[in-house]
Amino acid sequence: MAYYYTLNVNLPTDTGITILMNILIRNKQARPGFSLVELVLVLFVITTMLGVITISVISVVSRSKYDADAARLVYFLQRSVHQAVLQQQKLELEIDLDSGTYSSTIVYDEVDELLAGGETEDPNNPAPAVASTAEEAESISGDPLELYYITSIQLEDDTAMGGVMSLYATGGGWMESFIIELTDESETFSRWIRCDRGTTNVRLYKTPAALPKPTSNL
Repeated sequence: MAYYYTLNVNLPTDTGITILMNILIRNKQARPGFSLVELVLVLFVITTMLGVITISVISVVSRSKYDADAARLVYFLQRSVHQAVLQQQKLELEIDLDSGTYSSTIVYDEVDELLAGGETEDPNNPAPAVASTAEEAESISGDPLELYYITSIQLEDDTAMGGVMSLYATGGGWMESFIIELTDESETFSRWIRCDRGTTNVRLYKTPAALPKPTSNL
């Protein structure tokens, strides 16, 4: 008496693989084991499935590493603009497009504004010892990019493709809108970071972003 066993395997690739598995599992004449040809075919199917799974896992892991690299810069931008708002101070964000490094510096300008207004410092009550320029203030550096390159920074009226760029935030948020474009060396992964004028917004995009439309002050 012949016994037949059918195994239904739902594979996402092709129904032909399911048919092949049904044929291989069928036990003809109730004989035990597999023939050499059947065993080779089973190993081929398993190897193919493992290859597809491995490629998928590698792709997910690579994408996660690139997302984490872009998130470092996003976090630094968020921390910088919120620092400017909380301290109600002007902050200079310096980005080196060539090396992928960036830093932020609070610009203490109370002394400069005092002198610009024609007032003089009282010698009996001197002003607090604060830095009057960005160079004299403490600079905070962020973790440099490891996988991405900063290919460009798009401003409202200009686009920087290299060198060092200075961006500013104040107690009211970003002084102007800008977009930072990140691309890896093989140009496989790209990310766009957009910051909006007059807000603390820092958005990360996986597709090309556009600057917000300027609003008129009524």
